Amino acid sequence: MCHQTHLGCFDCVVEQVRLAENQPKCALCRGVLNLRFDRLVSDMAPKKKRKRNSRRFEVFLQLLELKKKSKFKTFNRTLRKFAKAAETDAVVEQMSVDIANVIRGRVSAARLKSQRIYDANMYVGTSI
Repeated sequence: MCHQTHLGCFDCVVEQVRLAENQPKCALCRGVLNLRFDRLVSDMAPKKKRKRNSRRFEVFLQLLELKKKSKFKTFNRTLRKFAKAAETDAVVEQMSVDIANVIRGRVSAARLKSQRIYDANMYVGTSI
């Protein structure tokens, strides 16, 4: 969304962010984009006759959930990193697989810890 509240589909905004050298601009008015997810966008998006969901959007929401970030909080850094990395559909699909693997790993570690067989010292140098 820009200061004039122009909305864009997620794929288009990601492409704008990926190609922008500095601050991405609104495709309609060339104003500075305010990259945040707020209730206005969430409430208005289903009413518009636009593509509602895309695979990139779904994977981005998975990434936010993995990072324990609320989708209603500012997420500039995460979106910028996602936009730079998500150049092709194949990369986006691989991200989805990787996110699922990280979640399964966390579930497995929690299960082993509850059984008192997990030793966090084994993974001291590993972080996500």
